[in-house]
Amino acid sequence: MAGLLTKRWRDGADESAARPDPQTTTQKRRAANEELTTINERLREKVDQLGTACDEAELRTSELQAVLEVAQVAIWIAHDPQCRRITGNRFADEFVMHVPRGTNISASAKTGDKAVAYKVFRNGVELNASELPAQVAAATGKTVPAEALELRFSGNRVAQMFMGATPLFDARGQVRGAVAAGADVTKLLLAEEALRGSETRYRSLFENMINGVAYCRMVFDGEQPVDFVYLAVNRAFETLTGLKDVVGKRVSEIIPGIHQSDPELLKIYARVVRTGKPESFEMNVEALRQWFAVSVYSPAPEHFVAVFDVITDRKQHEAALQRKFEELRAANDELERFNRAAVGRELRMIELKKQVNELCAGAGRPAPYNLDFARAAS
Repeated sequence: MAGLLTKRWRDGADESAARPDPQTTTQKRRAANEELTTINERLREKVDQLGTACDEAELRTSELQAVLEVAQVAIWIAHDPQCRRITGNRFADEFVMHVPRGTNISASAKTGDKAVAYKVFRNGVELNASELPAQVAAATGKTVPAEALELRFSGNRVAQMFMGATPLFDARGQVRGAVAAGADVTKLLLAEEALRGSETRYRSLFENMINGVAYCRMVFDGEQPVDFVYLAVNRAFETLTGLKDVVGKRVSEIIPGIHQSDPELLKIYARVVRTGKPESFEMNVEALRQWFAVSVYSPAPEHFVAVFDVITDRKQHEAALQRKFEELRAANDELERFNRAAVGRELRMIELKKQVNELCAGAGRPAPYNLDFARAAS
């Protein structure tokens, strides 16, 4: 009996010990609720942040799309690692490839999927599809530096491009495609070729002119012109002046004392540089002991071009002609004085003969002089 009572007492004690304390349970529930509330708030913040990030990503995507649409360079995106599908921005489609928007222009596309036929050349050598920038970037996972490429289309249309490419990676770091970009330099290259041709023609004209040409830069000390430097001269310059190795040197170094002996030359060149108005003149350059006919104009600030010819022989010939003219005029004046004296003497003789004839007629004698020519002349 006592053992039974003892067992029941123990069982009651165990039940009392296992029964939770109401106060403790309430505290635990309150703590759990607070923790749950905190977690919910954090989740809500994360969701808000994720939404903001998505909005920003969508905004950046739209901005990037706008940039692609207005960019004046061709941009192509390869949408797969094999570059089977490549599409371009508006400039690429409309101005380079001449295809509808969204057209697959990949040279690696399957035969039935190729929308445009073209060939790509580097330095005159045709490239196959695997050698193109986007394909190389996707295959190697490395950026392809920009280089000059020539795209040839049907109808003899050619686009000169300066193109490069870079790979695109997915979240795992695997290549998922590539981006290629290129500037259409066709017009630039044509302009450069035309410029080179023009430069060649003008250089040939410059070097083969029979007139001397000097391209010079005026040197100022403050506002005062003090010298000029030869920047370029043609062959005729050396032939006509006898001056050599003048490029890069001041005229005062080439012809010492010229500013003292021929100050007017510097004044004229400086006036043309300042006013921009061309002038032509003839001058005896004492320092060179030669006469020059010069036309000068200013192609740029502080610069002038002088085109000249040596006219020393012509001036000497003109001087000789002038001396001859003076001699002839003096001789003519002397002849006129002689003629006037001779004519006066002849008229006096006629007058005397008239008087003799009149005296003879008064004396009843025949006139000794025939003066019919004098009456006819009068």
